[in-house]
Amino acid sequence: MRAVMRAAPVDPAQARHDVRSILAGDRYHPKDSPRPLDSVLTWLDHHLHGVGHALGVVFLPIGRFFAWLWQHTFGALPIVLAVALGVAVLAAILFATVRAVERRPAARAAGHAAGAAGEPSATAEDLERGADEAEAAGRYGDAVRLRFRAGLLRLERDADAIVNRPGLTTREVRVRLHSERFDALADTFEVVAYGGVAAAADDADSARHDWRAVVGEARRG
Repeated sequence: MRAVMRAAPVDPAQARHDVRSILAGDRYHPKDSPRPLDSVLTWLDHHLHGVGHALGVVFLPIGRFFAWLWQHTFGALPIVLAVALGVAVLAAILFATVRAVERRPAARAAGHAAGAAGEPSATAEDLERGADEAEAAGRYGDAVRLRFRAGLLRLERDADAIVNRPGLTTREVRVRLHSERFDALADTFEVVAYGGVAAAADDADSARHDWRAVVGEARRG
C-alpha cells in the first residue's frame, strides 16, 4: 500500500509575514532616479526669494532637459560623477544669469514705467511725484522703479557720489557706495525690474524712506 504524504499545517500569521517580506523587496519597489538638483533649487528659492523665483523660469525647461539627459546618459555614470556634472552645469547657468543681470543699465530699467515721469529728461522731483502717484494707485512696481531712478539722479546731483551716465549698473553703484541700505534697495529693484516679481506696498514704502537715508549717507561720506 502506497504511503499518503500529508502537507504540514500552515500558520496564517506566518504566511502573511512571509508575503509582506517578499513584497517589500527591491524587486517590487524600483529605486527612484537620483535628483541631485533638488536641494540646490530649494536652497536658491529659500535664500534668494524673488531671484530664485525669477531664475525658476529659466531653470524649469533646463531641469526637464537634465532629467531626460540623466535618464539616457548620466544614469549610466557613477553617482558622484553624475552629481558633479549636474552641479557644474547649474553653476555655469547661474553665473551667466547673474552676470547678465549685473550688466543691465540701472537707469534704463528704472525708467521702464508708465507716464511722463519715465521720460529721460525727467528730474528727480518729477520722478518722485510719479512714484507718489503710482504708489497711491497701487502700482508698486512702477513706484519702486521710479524712486530708484530718482535716487540715482540725487546721488549724482545732491551728493556728488556717482556719475549717472548711460549704461551705469547697480553693481557699479554698490561698489561705489558700500551701503547696506542701497544694497537692499537694489535687491528689490532687480527682482522687480528684471525678475518679474510683483512689488508689494512695503517695497514702495521702503523705497520712499530708505532712498532719503542713502542719499544722506552719500552726502556725508
